[in-house]
Amino acid sequence: MYDHYIERGETYRRLRGQLSRIVREEEADAIIEDFHREKWEYCPLNLTMDMDENLHGTKVIPPFCSKIELPRKGGTASIYWVAVQKDLVSDNALALALQDSLYTDKEFGEVSFRRHASGAS
Repeated sequence: MYDHYIERGETYRRLRGQLSRIVREEEADAIIEDFHREKWEYCPLNLTMDMDENLHGTKVIPPFCSKIELPRKGGTASIYWVAVQKDLVSDNALALALQDSLYTDKEFGEVSFRRHASGAS
């Protein structure tokens, strides 16, 4: 997710003004600071099949529940198993590809594992 999608600006000034009508200014600032610190939870990356082809050069924070690096067997690529919450997979093709890997995690609920490569091989 690019920072400029959620950076502070006019929207924050308007929000601060609206909050200041309800709570003290210090509380409004604290609410905005809390949101600024936690904002990535509110801006999930849309997960789709073959999405890596559209993400070259972008800086994103993928919503992985866990990421486990697999041992290398030659080459220079890094291979990972990543877990993603089922609710974050809205693309039908990706959901179909992941359906056999669904399991219930104690912390995250239903999640899927998928192999993910980064780098060159």
